[in-house]
Amino acid sequence: MKILFFTHEKQYGGASRALVTLIDELLKRKQYKIFVVVPFKDSKIIEELKQRNVEVISCFYSWWQIPKNISKFKKIMFRIAYRCNFISIMKLKKKIKKMNIDVIHSNTSVIDVGAKVAKQLGIKHVWHFREFTGKHLSFIKKDPYKFINNNTDRVIYISKSIQSFYNNNIDKKISRLVYDGVPSNFIIKKDYKIPDEIKFLLVGTLEENKGQKLAIDAANFLNENGISNFKLILAGGNPNNYKSELEEMIDNYNLKNIVDFAGFVKDIKKLRKEVDVELMCAPSEAFGLVTVEGMLAGNVVIGSNSGATPEIIGENNKLLYQLNNYKDLANKMKYIISNKDKIKSIGIELQKKAINNFSSKQHCDNVISIYEELGSDNFDISKN
Repeated sequence: MKILFFTHEKQYGGASRALVTLIDELLKRKQYKIFVVVPFKDSKIIEELKQRNVEVISCFYSWWQIPKNISKFKKIMFRIAYRCNFISIMKLKKKIKKMNIDVIHSNTSVIDVGAKVAKQLGIKHVWHFREFTGKHLSFIKKDPYKFINNNTDRVIYISKSIQSFYNNNIDKKISRLVYDGVPSNFIIKKDYKIPDEIKFLLVGTLEENKGQKLAIDAANFLNENGISNFKLILAGGNPNNYKSELEEMIDNYNLKNIVDFAGFVKDIKKLRKEVDVELMCAPSEAFGLVTVEGMLAGNVVIGSNSGATPEIIGENNKLLYQLNNYKDLANKMKYIISNKDKIKSIGIELQKKAINNFSSKQHCDNVISIYEELGSDNFDISKN
């Protein structure tokens, strides 16, 4: 079977990581030939694909959704670039027509190029929805859902939270729920010991929507209330110099002895072995690969009661804090600090849940079953 994926981002973000994980599993099955279209010649995913001998097609195309937090000028440029997509579609159609592709799979909801190419070439189309449109993004088209329902064969939601968000607008007959998967090499066999000082870890690029400020506020609240036998470690790159704002907060709160910056960590597995708890402070996560990775590491994971986080870690009130409420986050952290003997049992329970529900193999099996649903005269899974 020949599968052509469309990507959308220059950086190696969560969507790209999830795609590479899926590709790794598909390649193990031998009968799948994978191709990937990227919109930027310097897309970070290209290096990962080259290592796997996956053929890459580079052709610029713009999103059909616009980020809400950008300037008016950039929004205008988005619209102009989107109108020029027809040129890219013509080029891609000419190339793809010769490739005998079975399925075109768009890896994100923010682009519609894959759907248009598939429709015009009569190829089956699968569309991955990973984003909450409306919260941070807005469609360029006036009636996007009519286009979606008429131009795709299956829509994959990465969580029940995402599914619920779109259920009223996208045909339920074409909709499927498939959680993203995480490779087994993220599993850690921990040597649990009751620590004198609890280490909390927050993994993510230093930026506003990852919630580092909320974690620092929670750390300050604990410190002001006489609890200081803990560390907060912030691990992530600093592409936009957001770190300076965080450092100012830490200075104002006098938390230099409590909060540490680990920077971009290549060996995150080693760091995870050394910590006790991971914090998921990003609001309304559509899935949360970092959440699952933390669970696979055998760590306690504390997250907000919003987005997909509750369905991933479970409805445990000891681990879920009220969205954007740093005092409630501090109370959950305090619970762990006061109950160090529970770290092992909670960590093992979360690890088992992640292994049973969010494995990369299980994810791939579910995606393949969707491909196989699309059986037709021109859809032969034996082709390679």
